[in-house]
Parts: sequence; structure tokens; C-alpha cells
Amino acid sequence: MADFTWITAEFADGALAVVESGWALNEGWAGWTTPAAWGGFGDVEMNVIGTEGVVSLDFTPMNVYGVDAQEGWKLPDTRHWPVINGRLVGAIRNEVDHFLTCVQTGQLPLIDGRCARKSLAAGLAADRSIELGREVELPLA
Repeated sequence: MADFTWITAEFADGALAVVESGWALNEGWAGWTTPAAWGGFGDVEMNVIGTEGVVSLDFTPMNVYGVDAQEGWKLPDTRHWPVINGRLVGAIRNEVDHFLTCVQTGQLPLIDGRCARKSLAAGLAADRSIELGREVELPLA
């Protein structure tokens, strides 16, 4: 598996997309020992650049920073799966809660199976492109 990838996609209407994904830091970068709730967190952002404007989402600037002489800078995850007062909270918790609510009540999920399948197909196409060393087209054959 690649440690770092740049995925480029061209859509039928000529629009282009670039997806950057990777783990290019050394293994010890997030090995902090204290405080335990301050685990590692990556560079998580999305930028959409269009002909009429730009939208940027950047989760990296956390609301809490810490630094000490032994372990350096710490940026605890305050958004995805932080533990607060002994309870898991954040976006991941909200996703699981939404899924369980849908299962219990029969409510339709915000993202349906067709959207999930398209997302999976894009990821599999990226893997196949890396494996073959060439462009691949969707839908996969």
C-alpha cells in the first residue's frame, strides 16, 4: 500500500479533482505519552476551487494546543473522536448515532447505498490505477 498518493480525476463535464492522501510522517510523530487524551491527529482539509469561487475546510487548526520540552507540540483531536469526561463525542460518534437511529427507526440515512457505492468505486479505481501504473476509467470493468 502506498504511503502517500495524489489521485487526479477528470469528470465527464471536464471538471478536475485532486485528492491527496497519505501518512508521510515518521512512526514516532504521534507517540506522546501524556496526557493520554491528547492523541495524534493528521492534516485534514478539503479545498474546492471552482470557476465562481472557493470553499475551504481545514480541521487541522484545533482549538487546543500544547507543548512541552519532552514531547513537543500536541494538537488533540477536538472534532472527530475526542473523549470528554470519559465519553466519546465528536463527528465519528455522530455518524455512528445516525446509523443506529436509522437501523432502529427505519429512517433513511443521509447518504444512501448508491452514494456509498460510488465512493467505494472511486477508491478502488485509485488502488487499481496505482497497481497498474496507468489511468483507469469508471465504472470499473
